[in-house]
Amino acid sequence: MENRASSKFAGFSMLMRKATKGFMYFNLVLLLIYMILRGIKFLFYSYIKNNYSESITNNAKALTQGVEVSFTTPDFLSAKYWNDLLAKSLNYIENAHILVISASIVFVTLIVYIASLFVRKHAFGELTPFKDDNMSISIKKDSLVRLELTGLLWDKNLSFLEKEAYQSIKNMSLTVFTLFDTKEGCPRKNINIRIVIPKSQSKVNLIYRKLAGIEQIFQGASKGVFGFGEPRISGDRTILNYSSSSTLLDVKKKDRKKVRKTDKNINSEVSENNVYIDMEKGSFPLSLLEDRSKIVFEQRLKAKEFSEGLKKTLNMYFNIKNIAVSLKKSAVGDTSLLYVYEVKSFKQQDFSLNKELESYTGLSGILVRIEAGELEMTIPLPSKYKVPMDMPTILQEAFSKDENINPTKAFFGRGVDGALITHSINEFPHLLLAGTTGSGKSVLINQIILSMFWHTTPAELQLAIVDPKMVDFAEYENAPHLLSNPITNMEKASEFLDYLVEQMEERYTLFAQLKVKNIDSFNQKVKSNPDFESLAYIVTIIDEFADLIMQNSDIEIPIKRLGAKARACGIHLIVATQDPRAEVLPPLIKSNLPARLSLMVGQASNSNIILDQEGAEKLNKHGDFLNNFNGSNLTRGQAGYISDNEITLILDYLKTNMKSCNKVDFSSDSEQKMIDIKTNEKFRKEIIEDKIKTQNMNSALNSKSSEDRGSILKRALEKQKNK
Repeated sequence: MENRASSKFAGFSMLMRKATKGFMYFNLVLLLIYMILRGIKFLFYSYIKNNYSESITNNAKALTQGVEVSFTTPDFLSAKYWNDLLAKSLNYIENAHILVISASIVFVTLIVYIASLFVRKHAFGELTPFKDDNMSISIKKDSLVRLELTGLLWDKNLSFLEKEAYQSIKNMSLTVFTLFDTKEGCPRKNINIRIVIPKSQSKVNLIYRKLAGIEQIFQGASKGVFGFGEPRISGDRTILNYSSSSTLLDVKKKDRKKVRKTDKNINSEVSENNVYIDMEKGSFPLSLLEDRSKIVFEQRLKAKEFSEGLKKTLNMYFNIKNIAVSLKKSAVGDTSLLYVYEVKSFKQQDFSLNKELESYTGLSGILVRIEAGELEMTIPLPSKYKVPMDMPTILQEAFSKDENINPTKAFFGRGVDGALITHSINEFPHLLLAGTTGSGKSVLINQIILSMFWHTTPAELQLAIVDPKMVDFAEYENAPHLLSNPITNMEKASEFLDYLVEQMEERYTLFAQLKVKNIDSFNQKVKSNPDFESLAYIVTIIDEFADLIMQNSDIEIPIKRLGAKARACGIHLIVATQDPRAEVLPPLIKSNLPARLSLMVGQASNSNIILDQEGAEKLNKHGDFLNNFNGSNLTRGQAGYISDNEITLILDYLKTNMKSCNKVDFSSDSEQKMIDIKTNEKFRKEIIEDKIKTQNMNSALNSKSSEDRGSILKRALEKQKNK
């Protein structure tokens, strides 16, 4: 009912706007006519004065002397006639006050229009009425251009019947209005299009023929903001109604503040209770994220056009090479294209086909996989055809429909087939992530973190960040989900990992008391046992692992312990590095980080370390990645983008509106237990054997550096043994 009332009043407001515009144009035309008449009268007056003033004076003297005179000059009579006619016209305009009346009407309609904007904003709750009116005019104008109905009256190719029929479409009523959606916690733009259908059957047939595919035309005219389905038809079949709505966050700064204030009230339940997140709203309003939906539709169309053209190019290549293929599947992703061909016999190697296709198409970064009679290619889109991601829409699509969502579920990106790549980190249970400078590694980690934040509270998920560079995650200081502020000191990083090992052992002790095997079973059982409190998942992100381990090799020990045992108790690791080398990632660490994701790396050897095969060195920058989360074939994907400003807005909102978890003190003191290596002799032997294997694998490296690292490990073990 609220939407219907807003739509009707928006229609009235648009009518006042049209009336104001029409009377203003009428007033301007009338004023122009008046000025032209004034100018012409002045010219005639000047003409008479300059040419006949002396004759008029002499004749006036003769008349006073009783002499009869007359003007018979045709030029004079004609000039006098037109001068008198213009004088009468001007006197009529002035005496009738036409200009004043017209200007008054313009003023009145303008005041009514401004008043209607005020009523729409404050009585009906519209956020941007004037901007919506501009948008409705733009959509209607663009739609008529696409329908080729702009020059309807002057089109000689149309019959009179066609012109009358199409005029009904041209007279359509189109209104746009933005209201705040309390369910979604963000603004929502609505559009209502009303077309009156004449009763004449011949005209109806013409109109419906013209309206074929009108939904796509409206969608294109709105720049992809709205998607349209079948229209609603009135009972007497004389009115077509097209309506749609979209979460559109393009509001002014002052309106954005109003939205945040409203969202604060809506999400107060989260702030006060800190128990659950309403998945229709999330823990922070989506209005804090930039809306990119306007250009997604247009870029998607461009990408599809490019894909069709590339199909023809690939077919020409296969014909030239006499390779019999048939296209089985194709898909257009955000930054890559997927083509799957059926091939009967194909002996060419993957790497040579890569090079030939890159040379033939002029595109770099093509990945090819040939197996079981299938040829699969992923081809990067050129920059001008790439499709941006609309993060507000993606977060809702990824999490809102999931009722029993795991707290560690995160959004990683979109596949080349367009499907969202979402996984629960507890299923991995640990992730190894690599990417060189500029690959988008830090942006991807931020996206993973904030996507988890959106659907969790600190009671469900707690986060720890080890940030050796000290700048990438500084904004997360005092964030409510963090167990501790980002750790930048390497000694404290080692102490914190030791603390996690302690927490792991303590949790297993609790599991034994309640006779459960994992954190989910424990949390389910404590609901009926008031002596225990539920446990939160802990996700620890270690950035720049290579720098960390080079500064403090002791850190390998707790990482290996956590990697081997922490899954069941809900403690998970995301280990990231921009320098994946064998000496940095020895086999025992790699084996305990089974899920792998690689963005662009410097060389093929780096790709082999992360993914156990080449390919990542051919990826593009800015979020292009390969993963094998499910342990099968590599799949390609594209990460989203969240700007630094958006991260700041989201974290500021969470810090203000969400109760923080208890920060831990993991400093090494008399009360803080350190890991005793003697209690696990078997594990100690595994570390030494793993180090020997790693040194053998890197025999080509400088022997002195290998000896140094070996001695560092031995000293660390002896130090722990003495303790």
